[in-house]
Amino acid sequence: MNHRKYAPPTDEEILSMNRVSVLDASRYLGMTYAMLSYKLQMGEMPFGIAEFKTKWCYQIFPKKLYNYKHGIVETEGLNIEEIIQNIKLQLGVLEKSLLNRV
Repeated sequence: MNHRKYAPPTDEEILSMNRVSVLDASRYLGMTYAMLSYKLQMGEMPFGIAEFKTKWCYQIFPKKLYNYKHGIVETEGLNIEEIIQNIKLQLGVLEKSLLNRV
């Protein structure tokens, strides 16, 4: 079987899509299809939803996916405590990342 590696979609390609597939989103984020679909099913990804009817169906929102990849926090509909908590979480991740480089 001939397996070809495809380049992940660019930011521009993601933002121009009406619907983003789990495969495209997983390649865009650099994670496996299985991991992304699982995280969507568990409600752990802020840029999409998964719903089980007779099979799993996914909806991924291009702008939210772009924002997630680039660390842009969406504040629409959040109260100030949630915004502060999101900032603290991102700072903690950044701190761990920087400490791991030392």
